[in-house]
Amino acid sequence: MTLREKFEVVGVLVVMGLVSIGIEQHDLRVKAEATVEKQQATIDDAQKQRDDQAAADRDRDAKTAAAIADLQKKAAAAVTPQQIAKWIPAQLGDLPLPISIAVPPATVGNPTPAAVATIPEQDLAPLRDLVEKSQACSIALPAAQQDLASCKTQLQEAGEQLSAAEKQRDAYKQALKGGTFWHRVKHDAEVAGIGIGIGAAAVAVSKR
Repeated sequence: MTLREKFEVVGVLVVMGLVSIGIEQHDLRVKAEATVEKQQATIDDAQKQRDDQAAADRDRDAKTAAAIADLQKKAAAAVTPQQIAKWIPAQLGDLPLPISIAVPPATVGNPTPAAVATIPEQDLAPLRDLVEKSQACSIALPAAQQDLASCKTQLQEAGEQLSAAEKQRDAYKQALKGGTFWHRVKHDAEVAGIGIGIGAAAVAVSKR
């Protein structure tokens, strides 16, 4: 075999080796791109859910704070016994008959007379239900507050997981672009080394 023929054989083997490497790299790239695309969809969906939940929380908190502030303002406006006696029945909701609270005028012998409340019999059952509901809310409130704290913790953890997923996604994207400068140098050196190895093996075989 002439020297030229040997070089031609070596060239063919090198090209075949590089083509094989290229096919493998292409397959890996396609798989990586599919992974990135799927991961991006998951990240986008998770971020949208977080944003929607946070917006709903802010809206609910704002409405609750406004309602509490309005209630406190109206309660604080009832200062005198007569005003308080008028304010309390108005907070009891719709009752079959109105409850009346009268505050007798103060006298020298009784400067702080006791208020007299008149409760119609028809109002007793609705008042019982109102008290029961109020006590149930008082019992449930601490659990609801703990649940809210737990939800906030879970939301924070979800944010940390989302951040980790975004970093992983960025790493995939970087890899698809060829990685960092030193990664590209390493990859090119590996490809060149494989090509040289194939050529050297071919020359060794041709000498036999």
